Amino acid sequence: MQVPQAVFQTNYSIMSVKFSPFSPDIIAVAAADNFGIAGKGKSLIVQLGNPSKILFDLQEIDSVFDVSWSESDHHLMIAGGGNGEIKMWDVMKGQPIFQFKDSSIEVHSVEFSGKTPQLFIASFINGITKLYDVQQQKCVQAFQSHKGAAYQATWHPVNDSIFATAGQDGAMRLWDLKATGNKNMASVKAHQAEVLSIDFNKYQEYGI
Repeated sequence: MQVPQAVFQTNYSIMSVKFSPFSPDIIAVAAADNFGIAGKGKSLIVQLGNPSKILFDLQEIDSVFDVSWSESDHHLMIAGGGNGEIKMWDVMKGQPIFQFKDSSIEVHSVEFSGKTPQLFIASFINGITKLYDVQQQKCVQAFQSHKGAAYQATWHPVNDSIFATAGQDGAMRLWDLKATGNKNMASVKAHQAEVLSIDFNKYQEYGI
């Protein structure tokens, strides 16, 4: 059996892990008590090694479900929580820069755009997916993406106007911000049960 190069453990349930796009040994971790059902949460920045080292550890009053790094600034990370907060952090200082909160609805996923770094998307338990502009410091568009929870929203790796969502209704949907009128360009019943995660194939333009 091959021994892993690095191990990181925490007493919290790990909900999401994202590698830094700038440092291969740095990860951001979203963590929660009791798998996010009830209790507090944490946002963690960890340097992997033997042993791994926690660089940044912030206790939150509610679960943290997802994190995402900025593709343009290695200092910036966002974290989405169970109380509806999306916090932008300066991870070098361990300080929040700005807090987005236009509701108390649980945030399931967050993701910075890789091509348009001032934008990020977030999906919510009420089926809404929102587009935020960091420069304007607000939500600029909202989409009723699913019946029931919208579990994940993710950007297309090449086309900066397209993103996909997956949800509790078993559907997978494609959205185009440049489309006139209805932004929902395609909908597929992907499963009879819930769809918890979705990702684009980086090597095939519309492989999901």
